[in-house]
Amino acid sequence: MRKYLRLYISLLVGFLVFLQSDVLFANIAVSGEGTVHFNPNMVEMHVGVATFNESLADAFAQNTETVANIIEGLQELGVPEGAVQTLWLNVWRSFGSPFMSWSIGEDVVEGFNVDNTFVITLHELELLNYVLDVVIGLGATSISGINFDNSNRDEYYLQALALAIENGMVRGHAIAEALGRSLGEVYAVHEAPIDPWEIRGGFGGGISISNLYSLGAEGASGFFLLPPEQVSVTARLHIVFE
Repeated sequence: MRKYLRLYISLLVGFLVFLQSDVLFANIAVSGEGTVHFNPNMVEMHVGVATFNESLADAFAQNTETVANIIEGLQELGVPEGAVQTLWLNVWRSFGSPFMSWSIGEDVVEGFNVDNTFVITLHELELLNYVLDVVIGLGATSISGINFDNSNRDEYYLQALALAIENGMVRGHAIAEALGRSLGEVYAVHEAPIDPWEIRGGFGGGISISNLYSLGAEGASGFFLLPPEQVSVTARLHIVFE
């Protein structure tokens, strides 16, 4: 997200410098925004499995077994194999207390952590709560980034872009009328970058397994997540008139 923010700031600064040039000093510059709402037909979530053991081999074996059980359970639900993709795999050591390390003059390794996080993409929203039941029941330790989307989101974004242009034109005419002058032709248009997370809707902050159980998530009859009726995408741009 920071990458998109830095890119947007750089482009915006360049655009503002451009607006302050002598060529555009007397021109009208406006911003336009358009939002389109649509029904989601897919959902994406990040599922993590974390294991710890004094032996690195055993930590890996436990993690691999849990992930394999989850994937098998998902396939039994009808989730295709290609809908599950590895996001990252992290391995690190856990050390003993600093006092213990200083006493014996060397680091004390208590064990090894293995964190395997993968992405599940569902095109059948009716499977969502069954999938949550499976991953929780078979040993997942974290669920995050639950985001609802639509497979035709590019089409909806183009609609939002058209609305943003229309909005910018309306603003330009309003400013010109208030200034007692006519609005010139479009001189330049700058489209603001869109953060991918802004296109989607959902529970991006994440849900911990402990929170799920505190809500009563115990097996197949526990947790129930209701998908939003609609999500939205917003397009923004800047227009300069002659």
